[in-house]
Amino acid sequence: MAWALLGALLLLGLVVRGEGKNEELNLYHHLFDNYDPECRPVKEPEDTVTITLKVTLTNLISLNEKEETLTTSVWIGIDWHDYRFNYSKDDFGGIETLRVPAELVWLPEIVLENNIDGQFGVAYEANVLIYEGGYVSWLPPAIYRSTCAMEVTYFPFDWQNCSLIFRSQTYNAKEVEFVFAVDEDGQAINKIDIDTVAFTENGEWAIDFCPGMIRHYDSGSADGQRETDVIYSLIIRRKPLFYVINIIVPCVLISGLVLLAYFLPAQAGGQKCTVSINVLLAQTVFLFLIAQKIPETSLSVPLLGR
Repeated sequence: MAWALLGALLLLGLVVRGEGKNEELNLYHHLFDNYDPECRPVKEPEDTVTITLKVTLTNLISLNEKEETLTTSVWIGIDWHDYRFNYSKDDFGGIETLRVPAELVWLPEIVLENNIDGQFGVAYEANVLIYEGGYVSWLPPAIYRSTCAMEVTYFPFDWQNCSLIFRSQTYNAKEVEFVFAVDEDGQAINKIDIDTVAFTENGEWAIDFCPGMIRHYDSGSADGQRETDVIYSLIIRRKPLFYVINIIVPCVLISGLVLLAYFLPAQAGGQKCTVSINVLLAQTVFLFLIAQKIPETSLSVPLLGR
């Protein structure tokens, strides 16, 4: 009797699992049998797709002063509504979320416009999540190398303003519209969100502020189409401790050696000349170290090297 009961329970479990799998497969066929990922999710050609964007910074990898490039690791949160994915979970066994490969779904083709290495897309094509009611969410990770014009006048007590500019590669402002995501309180997240759990502190740069703005502008084309993009400004401040200890303090101490030449007796002319030359050579070495760090630009010259 016990063996018969155990066999019945196992058979019931297999049946339930099989039904769950069939329901997900039925939902997949229901959504994608007549679906075309090349078409925008709009009923009328003049309709606009609203794209909700959220950028989460997980690592400020580096800022190369010589090449004027910023390397960051981010998550790009993209949400939109596709009426073709509208379904009710009551019709498909209570399934609230369906995960499908990104290449099967229409994407707004958001790229980093000011990248410097030709890698416009994301690092990994994560699955797209389809929710009940036709809401679509995509959260791919990306490592971006972007341009960042350096201002080194107050090196090493300087701060930099680097931008990340996101836009749709193929759709204009009439076809897609960007909006910022909202938090739990309903406030727009109009800045780069920093993941406090996964974020790795950079040893040279500290993030002061990272606001974002949505811009609309004329494309300059003959048809007068308007474009739209999202600009995130990453305002970072250099941590000067390394340069204070290794450059500024030694320079000040070496410069103080010049005062010794005034306390040497008049008969020690050779020693005075030796001290002055040694100080000059030491200062030259430190200026060479500074020149190796700053970019080769004539727009600004560090006060430390003047």
